[in-house]
Amino acid sequence: MSANYYTDDYSTENPGISNDQFGYWEYLLESDKVIWSDNVYKIFETKRSEFKPTLEGFLELIYEKDRSFFKKSYEESVQNKEPFGPIMHRIIGRSGEIKFIEEQGYTEFNESFEPVRSFGIVRDVTRYGKMDQELIEQKKYVDSIIGSLPDLIFVLSDKGIFLDAKARNKNMFLSSPESFLGKPYARVLPKDVTLQFDGALELLKTDTKNNSIITIDYQIQNQGKTHYYEARLSWMSQTKIMVVVRDTSSRNKAFRRYKRLSDLQNLLVNISSTYINIEQNSLEKAINTSLAELGSFVKADRFYVFDYDFKKMTASNTYEWCTAGVEPQIHLLQNYPIDDMTDWIDNHRNGRMMIHENVQELPEDNYTRKILEPQGIKSIITMPLINNGVCTGFIGLDYVDEYYTFTHQEKQLLQVFSQMLVNVDNRIKTQTKLIENRQLLDDIINHSGSIIVRKNLNGAYQLVNSKWQEVTGLSEQEALGKTDDELFPAKIARQFMQNDQNVIQKGEMIETQEYLEDEEGIRYFISSKFPVRDKDGTISGMCGMFTEITDRKRAEEAEIKRRKSEAANQAKSEFLSNVSHEIRTPLNAILGYAEILSQSTRLTNKQHKQITTIQKSSDHLLALINGILDFSKIEAGTMGVDSEEFSPSDLYLYLYMMFSQKAKQKKIQFKLDTDKNHPEFVVGDVAKIRQVLINVIGNAIKFTEEGEVSLYAKLLKNPGTEINKKRNYLFKFEITDSGPGIATDEIPNIFNSFYQLETGKKTGGTGLGLAISNKLTSIMGGTISVESTVGVGTTFTITIPVHSDDKPDQTKQQLHFADGSTSENYATDTHDSEELPAPLPKLPLDNIQKLEQAVLEGDMKKLRLLAGRLTNGDDSLENEIKTLAAQYDYEKLLTLFDELRKVKL
Repeated sequence: MSANYYTDDYSTENPGISNDQFGYWEYLLESDKVIWSDNVYKIFETKRSEFKPTLEGFLELIYEKDRSFFKKSYEESVQNKEPFGPIMHRIIGRSGEIKFIEEQGYTEFNESFEPVRSFGIVRDVTRYGKMDQELIEQKKYVDSIIGSLPDLIFVLSDKGIFLDAKARNKNMFLSSPESFLGKPYARVLPKDVTLQFDGALELLKTDTKNNSIITIDYQIQNQGKTHYYEARLSWMSQTKIMVVVRDTSSRNKAFRRYKRLSDLQNLLVNISSTYINIEQNSLEKAINTSLAELGSFVKADRFYVFDYDFKKMTASNTYEWCTAGVEPQIHLLQNYPIDDMTDWIDNHRNGRMMIHENVQELPEDNYTRKILEPQGIKSIITMPLINNGVCTGFIGLDYVDEYYTFTHQEKQLLQVFSQMLVNVDNRIKTQTKLIENRQLLDDIINHSGSIIVRKNLNGAYQLVNSKWQEVTGLSEQEALGKTDDELFPAKIARQFMQNDQNVIQKGEMIETQEYLEDEEGIRYFISSKFPVRDKDGTISGMCGMFTEITDRKRAEEAEIKRRKSEAANQAKSEFLSNVSHEIRTPLNAILGYAEILSQSTRLTNKQHKQITTIQKSSDHLLALINGILDFSKIEAGTMGVDSEEFSPSDLYLYLYMMFSQKAKQKKIQFKLDTDKNHPEFVVGDVAKIRQVLINVIGNAIKFTEEGEVSLYAKLLKNPGTEINKKRNYLFKFEITDSGPGIATDEIPNIFNSFYQLETGKKTGGTGLGLAISNKLTSIMGGTISVESTVGVGTTFTITIPVHSDDKPDQTKQQLHFADGSTSENYATDTHDSEELPAPLPKLPLDNIQKLEQAVLEGDMKKLRLLAGRLTNGDDSLENEIKTLAAQYDYEKLLTLFDELRKVKL
């Protein structure tokens, strides 16, 4: 519980309170925090910014020689669960002078009997401390030097006769010492004092060793005043008695005041202890009791509490105590208008108390007098209730029977009690808020839909919410104080405890997956566990939140099973494809050799029949294999086909321009053979077709070190019927190289993902080109195959279906290629051509090839040189070649050479 204290407005407006020697303090043991009221800072002559608000910081302010005694006294009071003090200690003030401080208080304990908070009162008793110190020093001085400047020294005979008298100040006593010398004290002193002296003399006479000192205290009335004295009697000789008399009136007065302050302090501490753990339903009774105790102590006639409502500008009397015979006013002072009490309200709002020791002295038209006078109030003092800088009400004392001059006690009482009321009001509000927050937290914890638990460092449960109880089937009573291995099977408990320890060891939040088992099977949870720390930052346990993901987990498992099934199907498809290819390769050989054998003229009829049987069986087997391949393509295909219109001639030219230069760099030839009888445009996925051809041709050039790579392309009419007025075609591509060839045992794997031949491992690559080409061809409904002989070369055959709109076939401009042939040569499956008419001369084929090679290499100087060496001496042909060379017209040059090749040699 924190305290609210008033501002320095008191010191500004009420000089009496600014010098107040009375303060209130609290010490929160758990957080090692010291809280002082404003007056404590004044008493200790220190500033808030200079004070370290801890026990150690406080001890540093105590005089060094008093620290250990003070600390020991406080610790013993806490250990013995007893009130603390009163105890006096010293401090060094800013001026360097020693000040005497008195402190006392109580300690609050929790349900476990552990100290939680100490609180109490501090008071400046420098005047009394110095006085007592002077008295002690005087006593020692008089004892050590008899007769050295005593206040008053009498010498009595053993019969009680005044023989002598010495005084430091003869006027300090009621009469001059000379006036009673020679007289017995019974004639000089009052009777009651005489009896005290008689008793002291009797005691001295019983002292055989004559070393006793008898001290008596007495008082004498003079002119309506009481004077207090202390007399010490001791033997000077066997017949003389020395009496040292001291006037103790001031000390007695200080003692009485000190006792009254001490009584007030004890009363306030007792009242404060009442409010430590008070419940709201007991607050009204406690405040009324406190008003009665405090009002009686200061002999007030009325003690009350008011609440302000500044929105309505009213004040209401909420609590009131009246002494016997004084009429209560609480029922008349509800929602009392305060609009005209401007001076009263302004003072309270600015934290200043209101004091009127004589209400009659206020002007007759004063609004405050008009209110107080009908109630019979002669003197009044009020103190505002300030909560966080806001005035919420006030408390006050009324004196009705007589006028009263207010002392520091009344001001201190109101100041401290107002602080108590504000503190208890804040604490009640805080407790109410805490209860509401706790209820909200409980609602969140128990209705969040997630499991929430808390455990200590030993793994014992300290909190389990309703969801945990629902899921586990265990009650809160069964779980609290138990560990996982006491509640769950070993396997399940082990996962919980291991994850808990990871959180505690790492000191950070960890998310993981955990599970439980019940009659329905395994239940899965995502757990978020984080360490719980105490006020010092030390990990004291672990808190976990669990969200069930059983449905999601089962869906994931189902998805995994589905993917495994798909992977199995894919593996099966790949297996079928590989096996089918393995079978088709030797089958093609069988069919080939069977075809060769069937054309032999040396076979008998029986042998021809046997060859025919082999061919038919092979055809059947080939059809079966093709069916399996079609099935595997359909099963593995997931990519769609993007169809668009494109020109086959543009595709050929693109490929030729791309690979002729690469071939040239490797000093090999790249030949492109096409036919001309194809539509100008067809529809298909040209991007995928281009990608397949690039992959295969690129591999061929990559692995061919000498010789040539050729691409044979032909657009065949598909024998199927026309659909939707579209003509169906089949692209056929054959890529042949003179490379190292592929070993028979490696051919089945060349279309596998990441598979590389030994040659490929040396030259680099990912092993994905042929695999991707294979899949893309399959997606487009085409095929890709390979034939190879180690040391001879390899041929890839690719077929891809396309179609065109219902338009007459058009012939694209004829292309000319590196081998001197044109697409027309392949239109009729022959390389023969008719003789062209003159004037083209006949040239040897090797001359034409040399000229064409120079064009392909871009060496126009070499071309012009070769043209000048033509063997037939035809100047017109030489000039035409040189003209076209000067114009860099490759297309016309290649066309010219193609026409020359058609002329019969």
